[in-house]
Parts: sequence; C-alpha cells; structure tokens
Amino acid sequence: MTKLIRQTAEHGLYREFAEIENPEGIFPAFELVPLAAPLSELTEIKALVCDMDGTSTTTEELCIHSLETMIRRISGLSSKEQWEGLKDTDHPHIIGNSTTKHVEYLLQTYSRLIDPMAFRSAYLQAVSWFVHQGPDPKRREEVIRSFLQSLSLDPKRRQEALKILSSPHISDTGNLHNTFLPELKALSEFLPPDPTADSAFLLRGAVDVYYQRYHEILSALKAGLKPPDMDGLNSDILIRPMPGLILLLPLLKGIFSPFPEASLAFARSCFPERNIDADRWSRLLQIFGARPARMALVTSSIRYEADIVMEQVFSELRNSALAAEPSLREVLIDFFQSPRALYDAFITADDSHEIRLKPHRDLYSIALQNIHLPAADFDCVLGLEDSESGLFAIRAAGIGLAAALPFAQTMNHNMEAASHILPGAIPELIFERNLFLKPPKE
Repeated sequence: MTKLIRQTAEHGLYREFAEIENPEGIFPAFELVPLAAPLSELTEIKALVCDMDGTSTTTEELCIHSLETMIRRISGLSSKEQWEGLKDTDHPHIIGNSTTKHVEYLLQTYSRLIDPMAFRSAYLQAVSWFVHQGPDPKRREEVIRSFLQSLSLDPKRRQEALKILSSPHISDTGNLHNTFLPELKALSEFLPPDPTADSAFLLRGAVDVYYQRYHEILSALKAGLKPPDMDGLNSDILIRPMPGLILLLPLLKGIFSPFPEASLAFARSCFPERNIDADRWSRLLQIFGARPARMALVTSSIRYEADIVMEQVFSELRNSALAAEPSLREVLIDFFQSPRALYDAFITADDSHEIRLKPHRDLYSIALQNIHLPAADFDCVLGLEDSESGLFAIRAAGIGLAAALPFAQTMNHNMEAASHILPGAIPELIFERNLFLKPPKE
C-alpha cells in the first residue's frame, strides 16, 4: 500500500512524499520517499518514459485471466457455477503492481476457497510444466530453486525429488493435469501435509501457478497458435496497442516531420471522429523534427514476457500502418520493425528485483540513466502511467509531469499522485492537451 503525504513548507507551499510499504521481511516496513513537484506543463519534451501494460498495450485482460485461473486451479473450482470469478472491485489491487503483490491480495481475499489438495496438485503441475516446457530459462531456474528450497530436505532427498521431477512421463502435456500420475504422487510425498499452512510457501507456489498460465498463453501467441482453455476469452484481443500509440511514437521521434500532409491525413484516418487542427499538428512536427525525444519503455513484467507482448503490439502497429499513404507507409512499417531498436531504453523487472518494482522508483530511475538524461533535465520529461503504483514510481524518480491514462480496469485506482488525469488517454494527450507543451509566445 502506498500513501501520499503532503508536508507544508515555506510560503504556504508544500512538499509531497510517498509512504511505500515494503514486502514482508524487508527492513524497514515502510519507506518515506520525496516526490518531484508536480508540473502542469513542459517547456520542451526531451524524453518520454512510458509504462507497458495498460498504457502502451492492452494486456490487462491477459493478466486478470491468468490470476483468475490461478485461483481456480488452487481451489479446484474450475467452472463459473462453482465460483463466479474475480470482481471489478478486485481490479485496483491486481493491476499496476508486482505480480507477488497481486497474488498476495487474491490469496487473502479468497482464502476461504483454497483447497490444500487442489493447491498441491496445481503447484506440482506448474513446477513440472516449467521444468519440461517452460520457455523462459530464468523463470524455470527460479521455479526449480524455489521448489527445492521449500522441501526442507537433506541434499540426498532433494536429489531424489529432482530426479522424479525430471521424469519424461511428467513432460507429456496430457499428463500434467493427471493427479494420479505416479511421478506426481511421488513428488507430492515431499511436500508438507498441508502446504497452504505456510503462508510464504503458499505465496511462492501460487505465483508459479499464475506464471504457468500466463506463459502458456504467451508461448501459444508467439508460435501463432490459439491458446488453450480460454473460457470464452477472445485471444485475438489479448494484446493490442492502446489507441493513439501508432501516432505518439513516430511523432516524438520526428518520423512524421518530413510528411506533414500524409501524416495529418493518417492521423485523421485513425481518429475520424476528432477535429484535428492542422496548424497545431504542424507545430508538433516542427518541434520533434528539430529535436526528437528519447523514449524509454518501463514495465514490471520480466523480459521474456515484455518481448513477446511488444512484438505482438508492433505487429499490430505495422498492420495499422498499411492505411497510411504510400510515401509514409514504408517509413512507418520500417519504424515499427523492432521494439528494442525503437526505444532508447527497454526496462523490465529483470533490470531490478521483485522487492524494488513499482511503486519504488528503481525501474524509472534505471530508464533515465540508460537514456543518459541528466537530472537537470527531468523537468523536460513526460511520464505516462495507468496505475497508482506506476504514478508514484514516476514521481519518485524525479519526474514532475506524471500523466495518468486510466482505462476500464484502472478507473478505480487512486490517481492522486498524477499531475494530470486523462480519461481520453493518448488521443487526449496529443489532440487536446498538446503533450502539455507550453503554447508558443506570440
């Protein structure tokens, strides 16, 4: 939990601080972090720092689906008739923070549903899946290490457990949900009688169950396959660019500047319902044509996940670029070839640690370091986020203009750390707020 604290200073002004709750077992329990003074506008934009999930791309449905699947698997309540699923009131607590925090909230909220036998089965299936099918080597190593450490066994017994876990019989996809498989039953003997009694073990195991589902879907999408067991969820809309992203990125990088007429026509075709002012658009093209902004993408997702998500997003952006006039079309398709090449910094959870993700400043501070922006220029940075924890992280990193872009699942977040709240998201940012740039002097 993060709180905003205002302290009155001289001349009736005040300073703002964030009281950030640390994970259990970390000293101190809370940290008091000074926040950059909120800014209402910018004289120029030297850099953009932007969140991924919910700000650049629509992946929240995927995260929510995976979290709900985790609860279903550790409770044994697989159908809507048995349990209706997550509620809208859960969304503020399971979006925008670290995965561990999301899972921790759900375990507390739905503790009455958790069944020790169902959890035991789901956890072992998740561990087995990562050992034999897990696509991300780092996550696989973490799952195995956590599993072995949780057993409290002597080295010889750990070797026995690891040998069983490596059995080729477990590697078959059809066997992963067979709770009567001899190998899974043998592994089960190594676990405590009630594995849900240990809150730390329950949390680690539930996180692994969540990641199994999330990575099952990402692996399928990467391979161009339809993910299994979607329960009516349309996999075609799980990962899409947020409206306006196709204009924001090339605009800030000066890509549109040589194509004033074609880019204006493209912007109007993307948003035909808006009255886009030609003179204002032309001024933006002149500004960023002369001084392109540096850009950093910042996410609490691990690198494996972020790479797949953004590759899917860029594929959609290339498809959308086909609507541009021929002179601009090829330039945009080339521009959106590679997320890693486009962004000056691509910061993921792998660049920090689970205990220092948002709302801590670390990821955004690393981004600012990686784009080589001096602290004196932080008041020329535009920060975009969709969640409470992300807004605190931006302000804690020294960025005063932190704009909130809430959407359906984050509308109930506390956005008090935002300098501005934009219900219209990126289109409002560009067409109505003029990127918060100060108007030119007459």
